[in-house]
Amino acid sequence: DSGGAAAECVPFEPYIIDVQAEPNGLYYRGDQQALYVADDDNNRILVVSDTGKISVFAEIPNPSGDPGSDGLGDLDFDADGSLYVPRFGFGMPGLGAIFRVSPDGDAEQLAGVDANWRRVGLDHDDARGLLYVSTYSKDADDVYTGWISVVDPVAGTEQKLVGGLSKPVGIVVQDDDLFVGDQSLRRLYRVDLGAAAPALELVSDEFESLD
Repeated sequence: DSGGAAAECVPFEPYIIDVQAEPNGLYYRGDQQALYVADDDNNRILVVSDTGKISVFAEIPNPSGDPGSDGLGDLDFDADGSLYVPRFGFGMPGLGAIFRVSPDGDAEQLAGVDANWRRVGLDHDDARGLLYVSTYSKDADDVYTGWISVVDPVAGTEQKLVGGLSKPVGIVVQDDDLFVGDQSLRRLYRVDLGAAAPALELVSDEFESLD
């Protein structure tokens, strides 16, 4: 007991940025003092400066002709400054994809990625040069089947790392630890990337919602 007065928690007003878009993936770059936003309605990546200036960084192709039907997911950068973003596709044939966007804003679709799967979260692991992607499908009975994919953006390959998920969404890699949230099951899992046979390890199921 310090004998001092109890600390008082002071609420603060929420800080709202009007990006005039349907934001999905977000990535803040401290070195640029800029927030990158995946605009889900218009299939583009916006940049919001700390002064509030909004500009278009990249346009992502939308084959359906209806940007809101293609959708965009999470954002991540690699060490060279290239940005990666998945196009969700909603399970429509040929719409699922992952794009690499150069520092100049030129978008290139990665080869070797199955165009029929749904993807939301991704994380680029600079140490391994790989993308870890939360991937899933939905059948005619609205049953989800999910897994974590490993994408090599240089070799143009996609492989399943581990299954057993339902609707995986947020994903992050820290050294040899991969964490993924399953929205349907409301569970957070860990995967040891250094293991000979990587497997899901439950971290917590005490969530009301996960994204």
